[in-house]
Amino acid sequence: MALNHSKMIAITDTELRIWMSRKSIEIQEKIETQSKESSKMIQELKDEIPILRKNQTEFLELQSLLHEFHNIIQV
Repeated sequence: MALNHSKMIAITDTELRIWMSRKSIEIQEKIETQSKESSKMIQELKDEIPILRKNQTEFLELQSLLHEFHNIIQV
């Protein structure tokens, strides 16, 4: 612990400000990257919605036809 304390004392105010600036830039870049990735994923999901709705409609139509067919066979 004494070694860590002496290392911390060795850092000047200027070095600390430079380090903090670099870390701040790194964090901002990560946030921007994650934001872009999230936006891309959201758009991809939005693009899938019409396809899913169409598939749902087709499924319901097929289900209805199957029920009709089943009723015809039972008669």
